[in-house]
Amino acid sequence: MELCLIAALLVATVVFTVAFIVCSYYDGPARIGTDLGGFAGSVGGWEFSPALVYLLAAMGFGACFTLAVFKRAAVAVTKPDVPAAVAERTAHDALRIVKRSTRDVDRLVRTAMAAVVDATAVATQATAAAADAAAAARGSAAGADDAARAASRASESAEQAATATSLAAKEVAAVRWKLGQMVAAPEPARACRCIGPEASRSVLPTP
Repeated sequence: MELCLIAALLVATVVFTVAFIVCSYYDGPARIGTDLGGFAGSVGGWEFSPALVYLLAAMGFGACFTLAVFKRAAVAVTKPDVPAAVAERTAHDALRIVKRSTRDVDRLVRTAMAAVVDATAVATQATAAAADAAAAARGSAAGADDAARAASRASESAEQAATATSLAAKEVAAVRWKLGQMVAAPEPARACRCIGPEASRSVLPTP
């Protein structure tokens, strides 16, 4: 309704402006006369030309049109715009959601960094354990080498002992054989006392 009124005022202003221009072209410019009667003549003898009447009408409708436009603009400025309010609220909600998402992302990043630090610590411990295991393996290998060398020395000692035992057994066998030969010799042969050149000899068995 208000828009229709503003449009009517605008149309009236344009029509009377055009009429003023046309009348000024054909009847002359706007003027005020003192002749009695005529168009728009007053009782006092004043006469207004049609061009002046159209000009006053155009100015009046133009002033009304201007006031109506400024009044609507003032109302539009003071009255809150519902779509604008909705858009502002939506923007605030979106900003709040973005802030919350940023906090969540920050928390996730901190959690991931803590997990990385923990994983690094675990990897360091695993590396230290692997180094200890390698050292223990090297120690075990060295111990195995020492045991192998000791076993080799024991084997050599056992071989030497076996060789000595064999030699001792041979010596014992030789001594037994000699004793057996001595026991088996006849009595006159073991001690014979002779008179003559054989007086200084004793007859002993020959092995």
